[in-house]
Amino acid sequence: MTTTAVDRLDGSISSLAVKAPCQAATTANVTLSGLQTIDGVSLADGDRILVKDQTSGSENGIYVVRSTGWERAKDFDGALDVRKGTLIRVTDGTANANSWWNISTDDPITIGTTAIAFAAGISDLDAKVTAAQAAQTAAEAAQTAAEAAQAAAEAAETAAVAAVASVETPKHPTVVKSDDYTVAAGDLGKIIRQDGSNKTFTLLSAVTAGDGWYCDLQQRAGAVNTTVAAPGGQTIDDEASIKLTWSDLGTADPKGVVGGAVRVYSDGANWRTLRMFAPAQKVVMEAATSKGNFVTPGDQHHHPLHPKAMGVFAGATGVLESGSQNLDSVARNSVGNYTLTFTNAFANANYAVIPIAYRSGSITEITTLTRLAGTCTLVTKDNSGTLVDPTTVHVIVLGQLAS
Repeated sequence: MTTTAVDRLDGSISSLAVKAPCQAATTANVTLSGLQTIDGVSLADGDRILVKDQTSGSENGIYVVRSTGWERAKDFDGALDVRKGTLIRVTDGTANANSWWNISTDDPITIGTTAIAFAAGISDLDAKVTAAQAAQTAAEAAQTAAEAAQAAAEAAETAAVAAVASVETPKHPTVVKSDDYTVAAGDLGKIIRQDGSNKTFTLLSAVTAGDGWYCDLQQRAGAVNTTVAAPGGQTIDDEASIKLTWSDLGTADPKGVVGGAVRVYSDGANWRTLRMFAPAQKVVMEAATSKGNFVTPGDQHHHPLHPKAMGVFAGATGVLESGSQNLDSVARNSVGNYTLTFTNAFANANYAVIPIAYRSGSITEITTLTRLAGTCTLVTKDNSGTLVDPTTVHVIVLGQLAS
């Protein structure tokens, strides 16, 4: 436990590495006397303050506030009290609340003579937790949006089905085409199959067809990309054309119909479709642009804001807690060194690892040492740079999976 006690019998003092917290820190040059308001904090007699912005850098340091002249703190007034890298925590303030600062001036340092400079300190665990929470919130928001989009699409489909159900369904056989074909008014209710590859169905005017007119268009299995085109000045599902396909169109046509069959119907002004359930493919989910495909639970993790792996493991053993996702195992290679193996590998090493380490009584730094498509290695160190085992490590990974 860091204290302000001073012990110079053996040289360095107990609080050399980390000082007792300060209530506030300066943001500009200040007068070193009297009860003032610094960075939005009203200081009282006896409060500790980090003075880091004096015009004369030799005045910088930790002070105890007094109604008259401020006093240098007992743990910051001697030659053995500070070193380059000494850490100070600031608890309050408009600009400096919950911040860490470290001495960046080279040793040796003489209090009152050496110009002492302070730099923003270590990567704070609070910031890492906040970043992880923000990533989780974004993922949840993306999932909620996807669910809302699916509900809206289902409502639109239900309304369209009801509209079509109100029209008497004539009975017609399947009509087979092998070349480009323009759909005519007499094709009402027909099933028109295209056996040729890279051919086009051109629809008649939605105005001419009238509200409720429909027919079914198909592409023969094995054929390639049949285009369904609206006439000039009209649209089909708000596009000039869509494609029928038996394979993933990806970002080339996010509103394309995967499954090779679609019912087209007129609303009296433009064309709409009723289609088979067409799940968004991996490339469409990764692009996060499709508005014409549904998302299945098995594919929603491909969204760029969705975590691709997450879990918690014990620092001393590497044992994963239950509930971890896409983490096959964690190997503790040595003290503070761990290799994570993913159940499903990433497409490449360009993914983001957000690790958070917890260790009672001290500050733990955790960094990604190496990243490969199927594994990554993490190391954890204390504030002196020594490898240590934290109590637990929490990991979230964002990126693009290989499959």
